Amino acid sequence: MTEWVRALAALLFCLHSANGDPVLTQPGSISTSPGKTVKITCTMSGGSIGSYYTSWYWQKPRSAPVFVWHESIGTASGIPDRFTGSVDSSSNKMHLTITNVQSEDAADFYCAVGGSGISTFGKGTKLNLGNPRAPSLSLLPPSPVQITEKNKATLVCLVSGFNPGAVEIQWTVDGNVRGNGVETSRIQQETDNTFSVSSYLTLSASEWNSHELYSCGVKHETLTNPLQKSITKSSCV
Repeated sequence: MTEWVRALAALLFCLHSANGDPVLTQPGSISTSPGKTVKITCTMSGGSIGSYYTSWYWQKPRSAPVFVWHESIGTASGIPDRFTGSVDSSSNKMHLTITNVQSEDAADFYCAVGGSGISTFGKGTKLNLGNPRAPSLSLLPPSPVQITEKNKATLVCLVSGFNPGAVEIQWTVDGNVRGNGVETSRIQQETDNTFSVSSYLTLSASEWNSHELYSCGVKHETLTNPLQKSITKSSCV
């Protein structure tokens, strides 16, 4: 979440009363289809939601966050009235309901509460549109040039074509889970409403040469068992 959004939230939010720093919890993703109604729920802990003003934002790929709804003014200007927020103080929850979902509604949605100079955001819920699709997986070996000239070896795991847009990626080396040297990109939404992500495992050249089997595994809700691809060092010589 960018700093200008936090500044905007501070201007929009007014104090009801502050009872410590709240924590907002929302689902990582929700799937639906065009024409349906979907409700995104955000639960607050660490205080009473009735003590704060509440709001929602969306963020689309490669775009700045957009103010969607605030409890004191309703749906923001320029936002379709299909988007409606509500607050349930008895359960300490806030909701964003989207009716007649459209393809352009696919985005990350963030709940927020504010008061007396405090603005707290949830971690975001990705709204996925379309039918669930299993990921495809490719595993690329390190470049011989990188090994000889930079004394490093980077393997690349490419995961694409999946929906909903959440996956877990795990690297193993000779059957042992590997966390060091792993970097994974942010999940990207494609124009066909599927998602893609890349993960990289970087080793020293000596470590690359001291092991044989390298694997990248992916978990996704469409898969009964993880999808896995492997390469052997000997096959890359």
